[in-house]
Amino acid sequence: MQQQKKTKQPITKRIVAKVAELTKNVVPVSDKRKLRSEYIPFEAMDIYALKYRTSSTHRACITSKTKLCLGDGIMAANNKAKSKSERINTNGESLNEVLKKLYADFWVGANVWVEIVKSGNDVFLYHKDPTKVRLSNPKQGEKQVAVLYPNWGEIERKRQNSLPKEAVKIPLYPEFSKPEKGVQRSILHIKDYEIGFEDYGVPEWVGAYTSGWLDIDYLTGKYNYSRFQNDFRPSALVDLVAPGTSDEDKERLASDLIKNFTGEDNNAKVIVQVLDSIDESTRITLLNDLAEGSFTELQKLARENIITAHQYYASLAGIQTEGKLGSNQQIRTEFELAMKNTIGEVQRTILKRLETVLVNEKAVNPESLSIQTSLPVSFIPRGIAAEISGFKTLLDEKAISQEQYDTALINLLK
Repeated sequence: MQQQKKTKQPITKRIVAKVAELTKNVVPVSDKRKLRSEYIPFEAMDIYALKYRTSSTHRACITSKTKLCLGDGIMAANNKAKSKSERINTNGESLNEVLKKLYADFWVGANVWVEIVKSGNDVFLYHKDPTKVRLSNPKQGEKQVAVLYPNWGEIERKRQNSLPKEAVKIPLYPEFSKPEKGVQRSILHIKDYEIGFEDYGVPEWVGAYTSGWLDIDYLTGKYNYSRFQNDFRPSALVDLVAPGTSDEDKERLASDLIKNFTGEDNNAKVIVQVLDSIDESTRITLLNDLAEGSFTELQKLARENIITAHQYYASLAGIQTEGKLGSNQQIRTEFELAMKNTIGEVQRTILKRLETVLVNEKAVNPESLSIQTSLPVSFIPRGIAAEISGFKTLLDEKAISQEQYDTALINLLK
């Protein structure tokens, strides 16, 4: 009985099936297992970090939001705050450098961890990688602490309930560890609120992950890359008849054939055979790829859904939208909406929490740190901008007074 040929599934369905396989056993929730474990697992944190490295659209949104949060950098109201913000820890990092990492962590995984170290009259702030921090699962009468370990992913995959011997416990702020050689340590945890989650935060873009759009964005790119590597032609089965050839020579021959006739710079090459007999000819069987569906549309849908999940705008993430020029006015409007509805609250919250720590430890005065975010594009016409620059040069050279400069500026911008 002749075996029925199996029809290949359309590529769009294959991608959706692959996404379902990727997500079916990975639910981004905090699996406490509180009755058994000495820590509260959060396997999703490693997944959040992985997704940041796979979807280009997702990464563009996070990178742009991080830059807008940091804006033009920290503005210090006095010399004391300026001095502290320029060197916030013994690694020589500035507060701007630490904040950049913290904002990125928030947009990637909605959990921010800051180590606070007190030494004498000094206080220092250090960024902590969220994949390396978990919360303890305290017994009755115990206080919850942060637990640092370099490879929580391995511990959680093994379903290990006890803490690793190398794990380090640090009290959660405002509690500090007992002095050890004059040093006390604490961990500040900042998280995004999510209903049903009391221990860890959940990022706002999680809907794009659970619905599969992040993986579709990644898999369509991988599929097209594979086709590009294969010269955008069907794969083929090549039979070479070479009696008496050693296994080593066969392997070298196959390798040379692939190297010389596939991949980059090998488009439209032709293999020519001059033979004495038809029996000596090489047999080539084409393996047709019955791909169906519009990948452009699929990727476009993925991008739109990812940007929507981020509550963001394509123009701010540097993603071109077909049919839209991305005018200055459009970018300005979307920038203002993003700052009001998405960026501003996160920007202020994290900075305020850090400032509160520094104020409590008498490192800075209240209300002495702020961030200003400039518009991403200039809305002054080039000709006027050149005139303003000219007047500024005259002011710097004291050829005109401040009053004359202000008057000229007002007249130009009318």
